[in-house]
Order: sequence, then structure tokens, then C-alpha cells
Amino acid sequence: MLKKSFPILIILLVVLFLYLIFSNNNAPLTKEALIKDATRLLEKGQPQSALELVEENAENFSGDVSILKLMGLAHQKLGDPYTASAIFLSAYELEPENTSLLILNFKCQKEAGLNLEDLIIKVAEQAPDTLEASDWRKVSKIYSQKGAFKLAIEAQFKALGTRKPSKDISAEYALNIAQNYLRLKDTGASKPWLKLVAQSESIESLSAQLSLIDLEFKAQNWKELNQYLVNLESRFPGALASSQYADIDSMIQKAKAQPAQKGATSKVARQSTGSSKDLFNDIEDLDQLANRIAQASNTSALDLEDGSAQGNQSIQYNPEISIQPADPYTDGVPSSANLDNSNISDNKSAPAPSALDPKAVELLIVKANNAVLENDLSKAAEIYRQILESYPKRHDLWSRLSQVYLANEELRSAEETALKAIKLRPNNIPYTLDYLIIAQKTKSEVRLLSELISASKRFPNNPQITLSLARAYDRTNRNNFKAVQSYKQFITLAPNNSLRSEAESAIERLSK
Repeated sequence: MLKKSFPILIILLVVLFLYLIFSNNNAPLTKEALIKDATRLLEKGQPQSALELVEENAENFSGDVSILKLMGLAHQKLGDPYTASAIFLSAYELEPENTSLLILNFKCQKEAGLNLEDLIIKVAEQAPDTLEASDWRKVSKIYSQKGAFKLAIEAQFKALGTRKPSKDISAEYALNIAQNYLRLKDTGASKPWLKLVAQSESIESLSAQLSLIDLEFKAQNWKELNQYLVNLESRFPGALASSQYADIDSMIQKAKAQPAQKGATSKVARQSTGSSKDLFNDIEDLDQLANRIAQASNTSALDLEDGSAQGNQSIQYNPEISIQPADPYTDGVPSSANLDNSNISDNKSAPAPSALDPKAVELLIVKANNAVLENDLSKAAEIYRQILESYPKRHDLWSRLSQVYLANEELRSAEETALKAIKLRPNNIPYTLDYLIIAQKTKSEVRLLSELISASKRFPNNPQITLSLARAYDRTNRNNFKAVQSYKQFITLAPNNSLRSEAESAIERLSK
């Protein structure tokens, strides 16, 4: 009897054993076991298995930072930094004191090519050792844009790994450090960096030398000033004539005649013919320059790139190629004279007691417009100036006044009033285009190219500015590569533009 029941007993034991195994497999893993198993799979190079394991059990640990971190790591190892960054961000928001999550989020966003502007500042403040030199350069630029120039300089030093000027540092970067010191009005700290750039073979040497001339003139250091003037004329013949110090001899005489007046130098500088030449290059800092439109700039940033001119070689160019900016009002770009003025009301400063009332302003604008139609430009300019005395933040009227001055060939006034409009609306592309049209009449080839590069950096997706830059590079015969690049970019930005054929012909010509 025992022998007959033995097989049945064996079968029952096997069934019980299998039941225990399967029931144990279906039991939910503990948090510790899940983390251990998923981590082991990640370490073995099996991120997909780790992700599946975590996702199967994730509902049991909803909102748990450790589990979210494992999911993010699995996505990261699977080559999906975008999803990983979103998961790490969720985890970091749940546990903002966890710096490791901030670092993981930053690395994934960086790998995914996302905008790091806000995140990189957090990393710089909370985990500075995480950042590389290229990251610190971005941090410096962001701080500079926000007006935090001290922090911008410190970030620049971290990017360089040194605080001292050295010939190993690129002239462009050294000039940027000098400019940040100048924005802090720390001329003593800026000078070593300016001198380093001035002695270099880079085109930035011109900007540095002009800035040193500006500093020495304002400090009335005549001996040093004379040395810089000699050096400038030797390396960049004719450059002084295109700067705010074109009349330097008479300016020095006036300054020497008023030795007791501390402010004589800045007053004389404001009276020079080139009062606004360098302002557009510092357009990122127009808020800082709010009261300096008619003054000489502290810096003379000539932002040419990649050694487009070398040493004391003068730039050769082809005068047959026009570098006038493309018409900003073609292809659907609105005229600055017809812009929506609804945001004029954001002028919070109350008008002067004798200010014109709104109805009077509208009547005067009609009169000014009629004067333009009748070609009485002087009368139109007078009316616009009358309105602007009461409402100096009417950017649209500064723009109109600039156009009137341009039509009347009062180029300096046109340039300064165009900059007034830009100062009030720095992100307005038509205002920038208006300024560039004027600048091509008032500035040298080198200076206009510099202005176009600066405008292109500020508005990289604007086809008119891109085409203008391409024409300028085309005209300088050592910049064929950059000309082709800019022409191609123009075609990419505006494939149906009526000027595409010009760009295609130029690319073919320059590629031979």
C-alpha cells in the first residue's frame, strides 16, 4: 500500500514546490531588492533589462527618488538623454538638495543639446567642479548678459585655469575679459589684458589699441597716449580716422587747455565726430548704455572672427560688391514706421509738466508725416524732436526721425537717432536693419564688417542680416570661406527669397 501511494506523494511535493516558486516570483520586490537587482543589471551592461524590471515594479514606489534615478540611468545608458533628463528633473524637483541629481540632469540635457542657460548657472553655483572649460565660457557669457560682470570675470578665469594674462590665451578671449573689467569701470585691471591683446597679431589688436587710447586720453596720460597713437598708425594705417578719435590732435589741445576741469576729457570726447561708433558692438549692454548714446564708448570692440585679417596687413576688398544690407521691408518684414505702438504705454516715467497731451501728439505726428510727403524734411525732423522732448521713450518716433535724417543726408544724426531706437527696443530687427543701412554710409569697411558680425550674432536667424554679412565677407578678398558659409546660411534661412540667385551665383564664383 505504501508503495502505491509513494508516487502520488512525490507528485504532490513537486506541485507544492512549483507553487511556492511561482508564487514567490509573483510577489512584489522590496525597494532594497529592486534597487539591488536593477543596479546589478546596469553594471552588467543590460540597461533594457534594468528598465523593464524597474517599470514592472515602479507603481509600488510612485514618486520615489531612488527609483526615478534608476529609470533615468537606464534611459541614459540606452542613448536617450532627452527622456533621462526629464526623469532626473522630476527627481531633482522632489529632492532639490540632492546635488547628484542636478549633475545628472545637467549632463543629460547637455548631451541632448537642450538649452542650458538656467541649469548651468545652478550647476556653477552648487557643483562647480562638474563644469568643463567650455561650460565656464557659457556661464561667463550668461553672467555678462545679466550684468553680473564680476561673476562673468570669475567664470572666465575658471575657463582659462588662470587669473594672469598670458600669450597662450586667445586675443579674442583676453579682450572679452578686458571689456568686462571696463564695464565695472576697473581700468587698472583691464589694462594688462588690453596690452596683451594690443601686442598680439590678431585683428582684435585694433580694438585693444583703440581702447587703450581711449583710457589714456581720458586719464590725460599724454606720453602713453602718444605711444599708442604711433603704434596704431604703424600697424593699422587709417584706422584712427574711422574711430571716435579722428580729430585727436584738436581734442588733445582742448583737453590741455582745460586742465582744471576733471570732466573735460569726456566732454571733448562727446563732441568728437565719431560719438556713437562703438555702441552697436556692445548692443548686449544697451541697458548699461542708456545715458551714453552721445558719448564715446569705453571699448572699441572690433569683433572680427578667426583671423580674418592678420597683423599689419590692410584689408583688400572688391568695391564692385555692394555691402548695403538687404531691404528690410521686402519679403514680409514690417517697416519700422508701421510697427505696433501698443507697448508704448510701458513707459512708466511720467512726462514733464509741460508735456504734450496725447491728442496733440497725434496731430503733430500727422503734420510730420505730411511734411515728409511734401519733402519738407527739416520741418518733419523739428516736429518729431518736439514730440520726443515730452516722450523720449517713443522708440517708433526715434526710428522715424532717423529715417528723416537719412533722407536729408544728415548721416551722423541719423546714426545716433537710430541707436536711440535700438536702445529702447534692442530686440527689434527692423531697427537694427535701419541702423546697418546708415552704418554702411558712415563707417569704414572694417568697422561695418564688425557691426554686421555683431548684428549677425545677435540675430543669427535673420536672412537680411545674414545676406549683408555674406556680401561684406565677399567684398574682403581673404574671407571667401566665410562668405560662402554666410551665403549658404542665407539660402537655408530664406530658400524662396528673391535674392537667392545672387547667393547661388556668389557661392559658385567663390568656390572655384
